[in-house]
Amino acid sequence: MPVTPAKTVPVKDIFEPLPSKEQVQKLVNPRDANEGNIAKGKVYYGYYCVFCHGDKGDGFGPVGYSYIPVPSDLRSPKVRAMSDGEVLYSMLTGTGHAPMLQRIIPSEYWWYLVLYTRQFGNTDNQF
Repeated sequence: MPVTPAKTVPVKDIFEPLPSKEQVQKLVNPRDANEGNIAKGKVYYGYYCVFCHGDKGDGFGPVGYSYIPVPSDLRSPKVRAMSDGEVLYSMLTGTGHAPMLQRIIPSEYWWYLVLYTRQFGNTDNQF
């Protein structure tokens, strides 16, 4: 580690630590999949995800279509087969994200976003 510059004050990292890959397998979404929580997820999706993943979750948002590879299609069988913990981990560390979304999206929003992304590709979607 480099030497801390003179006259600086070290600060504690205030961000929620990411779960390990081992912990991810055991994570269960603590939020109920009810209309209110999914509606919150939709709002947060509009703030943080729609630009890349698009309104339909297909990976062709106004920014996402220009990426190589394009963002994941949230409707795909691969994503739908993931556990909630895997969706969360991918959301925060996936290709193109670097671990930056961990610092951009407040941790209290994470599980709402997982709930909302589960709605893509759900033919019984009522929300």
